[in-house]
Amino acid sequence: MIRLLLQLYSIACKLTQRLLLRPAARFSPLVAVPLLLPFVVLGAFVFVVASALKVNTATRASDSHPTARATAQASHPAVPASCATVTTPPHSATTSIGWLEWLVCSGLGHPAGPRKDLKRAFPPLASEPFGSRFWALLVANETYPGQKLDGPKNDADRVAQYLKEYLQVPSTNVVRLTDPHRKDLIAALYDLRDNKDIKPGDQILVFYSGHGTTYPLRLGAANEVTSISAICPVDRGSDILDISNRELNSIFSELCTAKGPNITIIFDCCFSGGALRSGDTAIRRIQPLVDRAEDMLAAGMGHPRRHSTIDIRSPSWVADATSSVHLAGCGRSEWAIEMPLKVNLDGGETRRHYGLFTAALLTVLESEKGKTATYEEVIQIIGRVGSQTPEALGTRKQSKLWFKDSDGGREKA
Repeated sequence: MIRLLLQLYSIACKLTQRLLLRPAARFSPLVAVPLLLPFVVLGAFVFVVASALKVNTATRASDSHPTARATAQASHPAVPASCATVTTPPHSATTSIGWLEWLVCSGLGHPAGPRKDLKRAFPPLASEPFGSRFWALLVANETYPGQKLDGPKNDADRVAQYLKEYLQVPSTNVVRLTDPHRKDLIAALYDLRDNKDIKPGDQILVFYSGHGTTYPLRLGAANEVTSISAICPVDRGSDILDISNRELNSIFSELCTAKGPNITIIFDCCFSGGALRSGDTAIRRIQPLVDRAEDMLAAGMGHPRRHSTIDIRSPSWVADATSSVHLAGCGRSEWAIEMPLKVNLDGGETRRHYGLFTAALLTVLESEKGKTATYEEVIQIIGRVGSQTPEALGTRKQSKLWFKDSDGGREKA
């Protein structure tokens, strides 16, 4: 809507300019009518924004309304109204959304998808908790030189809280990494493969929140240009390379061979070049390192703990889509956004940064619908998050969440 109004305003201005340049002999009193168009369109724009804020104020004042936005409980961050709607549980605190959040979550003109009425499920979700059969690696990268983020650690905190309260995963099964260097992040991934306590068929979750990027690459005799995505360690630079999606896919494939296919990958980052921060709102993307794409792939091939013989530098390389289900925060050419959201902690209201995708995802996972949803259905329930279109990838994306319909990694009949 906002984009349409801005486009109409631009057209009206151009039309007015043309009319003002007409010869005096051809001037007509009717010319005065189009002169008012820019002001009419601008007035409509102000009216739409004011109406949205008015509706939000009414929502905050009515915490008993069945579709009121609210945090599920104190200490749970809110999801903006256009991202998800949660039925207010008794005695829970309501949350609000500012004008900046409204603009971002409406996608600056993009439709934000249908509103969802999600009734919160109280923990634990599972009648038989996963317990020691669930393992997680949670990575939060924030402290990038000159490109600092504020939300990844909060995202990882929320995921850890969900695992503890809803799935009753013991803390000993959850590895937390905040701002790990490249070598430590890759070592943690290989540790999942080599951990003898993780048995075949166990649930494995890898969560990453931080910067991502995309590299152009020329491959093969035809010098064909392609692109490869990468996540960015905080120590990246001239001597420290990013971690390509091909290297990650190879590691996940090895992990699947060792522990079975019950592997869930969640990335809240984006894979396009550049960097942008506007006030408290940041986009989780960063410029690729110059001319380092081939070196990055070579580093993945040469890692001493690598078992795979597949050449990730080959022009014919194809991702292994059977080893895991991947939930991505946005499409390949989209931006993953973080921003401050209001949250109640210890009875007081404050603001904390969260990735919009992580906040929306946790709202669904902690809902009644999240009990029985498949991975693909979870993404459908989330819908469009502002300008982001989350995706579920992998051949098993129609499995129940956390592969509840499988037996030791084998699908039930």
